[in-house]
Amino acid sequence: MNEKLNNYGLSVFKVTLTIVLAAIGLLSMIFVFFSTNELFSYFYCIATAFFVALPLILSIIFKWKMNLFFYLLFSFYAFGPLLGAVYNFYYYTSWWDILLHVLAGTVFAVVGAQLTTVLNRNNKTSYMFSAIFGVLLSIVIAVLWEFFEYSCDVFLNSDMQADTIITEIYTKIN
Repeated sequence: MNEKLNNYGLSVFKVTLTIVLAAIGLLSMIFVFFSTNELFSYFYCIATAFFVALPLILSIIFKWKMNLFFYLLFSFYAFGPLLGAVYNFYYYTSWWDILLHVLAGTVFAVVGAQLTTVLNRNNKTSYMFSAIFGVLLSIVIAVLWEFFEYSCDVFLNSDMQADTIITEIYTKIN
């Protein structure tokens, strides 16, 4: 079994870590049920479990040998929205949203750059093309995510774009 995992660039550590992190994401629903019982919090828990498993899925489908650092970075990013929205990291730390945006840009740029080499194994892909494609894919995903957040706020009456608490509004009259 370990030999089969190595063909996909996986290790027993990565598989075990993925199972544990996905279980933590799903078990968070129990906490959500007893503390908030909000529909979007359930969505975050299920999405976290899926996104933690995504590196394994990508490794198996594309035979991508992902290094451990990127794997851990991707896993941390997968937990970011859950920690921010459900466990209120957006409110406890002022830099949490900035950290997630930087991580998202990095993760999706690396995935995009790697996709060009994985999907084009027979031909040599230039590093410049891979880098440009990775950055452009990251930008497109960021724009689509902002559209998604805005649409959820407008049509589903959610509050996905809230990352600060406004306690007072001052009007300065000249």
